[in-house]
Amino acid sequence: MEGTRVELRGMEAATLTPVARGCRPEATDDELVAATRTGDDRVQAAPNARDPLTAKRNLFTFVSGVEYEANFFAERLSNVVFVKDYYYSVTAEDPLPGGIFKPRDSDSHTRGIGDSLRYRFNSWFYAKASYEYATRLPRPDEVFGNAALIHANLTLEPEVSHNANVGPRFELRRTSIGDLTIDVNGFLRDSDKLIVLLGNDRYYTYQNVYRARGLGVENAINWTSVGRYVGIVGTLTWQDVRNASDEGTFKGSKGDRIPNRPYLFGSWGAHLRFSNLPGPDDSIEQFYNGRYVHEFYRGWESQGQTKFKQVVESQVTHDIGVSWIVSRDLARVTSTFEIDNLTDAKVYDNFGQQRPGRGFYVKVSGEI
Repeated sequence: MEGTRVELRGMEAATLTPVARGCRPEATDDELVAATRTGDDRVQAAPNARDPLTAKRNLFTFVSGVEYEANFFAERLSNVVFVKDYYYSVTAEDPLPGGIFKPRDSDSHTRGIGDSLRYRFNSWFYAKASYEYATRLPRPDEVFGNAALIHANLTLEPEVSHNANVGPRFELRRTSIGDLTIDVNGFLRDSDKLIVLLGNDRYYTYQNVYRARGLGVENAINWTSVGRYVGIVGTLTWQDVRNASDEGTFKGSKGDRIPNRPYLFGSWGAHLRFSNLPGPDDSIEQFYNGRYVHEFYRGWESQGQTKFKQVVESQVTHDIGVSWIVSRDLARVTSTFEIDNLTDAKVYDNFGQQRPGRGFYVKVSGEI
C-alpha cells in the first residue's frame, strides 16, 4: 500500500430539491436537515375549532459517515470503503374529522456500508465498480406534501437499497483531435420500501412500494476541440425499474414498471467559442442543448385498458443561447441571453403537470 487517506464527514447544510424527474434511486449524501412547517387557514368552517393547518409538522434527518481510501501500484488501483449512519425523525399531528389531532411520530436509525474500486489500465482507460447498502431518507415535501396537488403522508418510511455500479471510462486528453471522454455505467438497484409518487386526477401522495428492482445503463460522451473552440456532449439512460412486491398493497402490480418515471431519456448539446472579441482575453460562446424523454405511464401499466391509460407523452426540448465574457485586470463580466424550450413544446413533469413553455432569460454576473 503506497498511500492512505481517512476522511471524517460530519454535519453539512443541505439544500432541499424539488421532485426529481427521471432519476434512479441512489445513496443520500452526508447532510443535516431540520424542517418545520406551519400554516393558518383564514376561512374556517368552524371558527371556534382548532385550525387544521396548525397541526405539528417537524422533520429532522442527520447523515454522517467515515471514509477510508487506499492506493496501490503507483495509484493505478484505488479503493474507497465507507460506513454511514442515518437518523430520521418526524414529529407530526394528523388532523381528523371532528377536530381530532392524532399524533404521528416516528423515527428510524439505520446504518450503511459501501466500497468503491477503480483500476487504471493506462493513461486513457480505467474501469470502476462499486457497491453500497444505503438508506434514502424522505424529504420534507415527500412527507408533508406541497399544500396543493401533493398531500401529506406522515407514515412514509425511509427507503433502503442495495446499489451496484460497474463500467469503463475512456479519457483521451490533449490529442491532435482535442479531448474525448466516454463513460459507460451499468447499475443495479434492489430497493425495499421504494418511495414513489402515486395518485389520481385529484391528488398525489408519496408511498412506499414494498420492494422494487432496477437495472439500467447510462452513457455519456464529451468531446472538446483543440483550443476549446468547439464542444459536443451527449448522454443516454435506459432503466428498467419494476415492482417486485410479493405482499401488501402493491402485490397485484408485481412485474409492472414503477409509474411516474421515464425509463428512456437523453440529452445532447454543443457550443462554439470565438476568442479575442473584442479584447485578447474576451470571448463569445454560442450554445445549444436538447433533451428527450420517452413516454411513460402515470399509473400501474397492468391496471386498466391500454387505450384508456394516462400517458405522459414523449417530450423533446431545445435551448439556445449566447454568452459574452469580458475579462479585464480588475474584473470579469459574463452576460448571457438564453431561450429555453425554443419550439414552445408541451412539456410535463413526472406526474403529468404541465411545465412552462418558451422562456427568455438574461443573466449578467461579475467577478472581481
